[in-house]
Amino acid sequence: DAMAKGWREGVAEAALCIMNLSWRRTQVKDDLAQGDTLENLMKLLRGGDAMAKEYAAGALMNMTAGSEDLAVKTVPAVVPLTDMLRAESIQAAEWAAGALANILKAGPDAQKVAADAGAIPPLAALLSRVTVAG
Repeated sequence: DAMAKGWREGVAEAALCIMNLSWRRTQVKDDLAQGDTLENLMKLLRGGDAMAKEYAAGALMNMTAGSEDLAVKTVPAVVPLTDMLRAESIQAAEWAAGALANILKAGPDAQKVAADAGAIPPLAALLSRVTVAG
């Protein structure tokens, strides 16, 4: 139905806006993290359509960059991000890998969650999917 499609696209676009707003802007990240933005992005990873998942991964990648506190808060995203490493879209897989890279800086517990979720084989396989040109 057209209304549902419009709603889904709007949600994906909101995640894209968060991704772009949070790029290298600590104050924006802090403001967004005060509400339920992180939880909603993690919900999108589990239940959104492909575009929403891709943008949510990108938003989490940017929001967790350089923030151990936000990395710790987003450890629950490790499993759905690991699933995204196998995505047909190389952009989705790359943003999932970027988000994982930041979240795994939270420490050994996060790293164990990723290893247990099976992140290692798809991460290694992703290397061969990426070309020199990107």
